[in-house]
Amino acid sequence: MTRPLENSSDADLQQRALSIATDREACVTESLFRTRDALLLSQKTANDLSDQIRRLTVWLVIFTVAIFVLTGVLVWTAFHAGFK
Repeated sequence: MTRPLENSSDADLQQRALSIATDREACVTESLFRTRDALLLSQKTANDLSDQIRRLTVWLVIFTVAIFVLTGVLVWTAFHAGFK
């Protein structure tokens, strides 16, 4: 599909839609394409960020469990050493 107004700036596209009645449909269509493209890019960025947050959350849980285990070992060692 050819998009003849793809290289026009947003301002040019708006001016063309307002001044040339026969180009209004093409201008609206191009605007919809640009909106779709922006939404797809935004969705990809959000998905990438979500994946990164998920990985960081997993590492946070791993470190939290490790701290819990090490604290338990320290307390256990302290109690057993204190009773001897």
